[in-house]
Amino acid sequence: MKILILMLVYYVMFICANSFLFKHDRSRIIELVPFLLLLSFSLALTTIRFRILGSIASMHIHSTVVLLAMLAVYLFSRKINLKDPVAYFSVLMIVGVLLQVFVFRDILDWPNFTIVFGTYLSIMMIYLITASLNKINLNQVLYNFNYLAILNGVLSILQYITGKTLLIGNLSQSIVYTEGVTNVKRVVGLAGSNNAAGNLGVLLFCICLYNTVTQKNLFSLFSLGITTVFSLLTLTRIGYLGMLVAFVIVFIGYKNKNSRFSISKKKIIGGAAVFLALLLIVFHKPIIQKLFIDRGNTSGERFKQYVNAWNTGVLHHPFTGVGIGQWQSYSYYNFGYVDLPIHSLYYNVLIENGLLLFIAFFALNVYLVFKVIRNTPNRNLKFFYLALSVSSFITVNFNPDQYYYVPNFIYFFVLLLGYRKTQLVSNRKTVVKGSKHHEK
Repeated sequence: MKILILMLVYYVMFICANSFLFKHDRSRIIELVPFLLLLSFSLALTTIRFRILGSIASMHIHSTVVLLAMLAVYLFSRKINLKDPVAYFSVLMIVGVLLQVFVFRDILDWPNFTIVFGTYLSIMMIYLITASLNKINLNQVLYNFNYLAILNGVLSILQYITGKTLLIGNLSQSIVYTEGVTNVKRVVGLAGSNNAAGNLGVLLFCICLYNTVTQKNLFSLFSLGITTVFSLLTLTRIGYLGMLVAFVIVFIGYKNKNSRFSISKKKIIGGAAVFLALLLIVFHKPIIQKLFIDRGNTSGERFKQYVNAWNTGVLHHPFTGVGIGQWQSYSYYNFGYVDLPIHSLYYNVLIENGLLLFIAFFALNVYLVFKVIRNTPNRNLKFFYLALSVSSFITVNFNPDQYYYVPNFIYFFVLLLGYRKTQLVSNRKTVVKGSKHHEK
């Protein structure tokens, strides 16, 4: 019942926005998406409870999945190109999931299956949404993420002060992390968990950085600053690396013909490198204490997990996988130990989905990134997408990103918007070239 109410709320919001805010320009509805992501929570699919490895869990659907479903319905167009390679890849992923359920595997962990399946389904719905658009103001959509970044940053500061998540459905849940020598606070923002927050921070950092260098206003700069604070408070070390890589890529690619600064990029990069080196020399002890001792040095355990998962998972089920969302149950019932979720998105796809679906998922991502970067004419936007894809690839392969709805939503939403934008620009150029009476 709650899901139906949420669907109705979203649909009524789209109708009202289209009528009063966007003057019946349906394509502009996507400009609301960054604001609607503030409603981030999960809803129970059924009242059935499952005992999974000693704990009680239930099947949930995230609000972002409901949002995408209603957007897909509202914006649906019969002119969608179902022969697009992205459509093929998406359908192949969904068919592979269904084959696992009905042919190859017995699903033991339905709650985790629902989460991962929701992620795959979201990718397909985002394609349907973006493919239905006949025009896109990409810069406006990206600029609206500044609002999300600021509100997410404010929320994270309040979380750090109170020690609670303050999220819908989990207002009083603690953010204290207990796997290090001492307990530390790790904020979760709108993402719901600390590692997911680290991934979210990298994505918002890329977007806000692009807005800052292109829009050149204090609002974008403030959103970048508060997102940096948010990312630091997550204590997600791989997130820090992702942010650094994104900054370097955007900075190298940034081009401003009207720049007033005569200093070269090489000098700025050199100065920044010296500053960071001095910072590490002076503050290396408290940094190590906070990020590796108090926080817990878990990176070594992840590589052990990768080796173990290869030997017990990939080698046993190379083509069909162990089952989507089933790694923990599989390792327990077949080998007698309780493991963490695989801390790598692509590796998890290989282990749980098998080689064929791994190739499809990897090809989908490579194809999208390649097409967007190659066909985007604007240099700054081109390097933005390069930074987004590289920094995201770094972070998702050291965290269980397959369970993180909000970061996955933002990444594929922004990427597929760029993909559709390049198609629309290309189509307009083709029409102009083929017209006998085009404007001079």
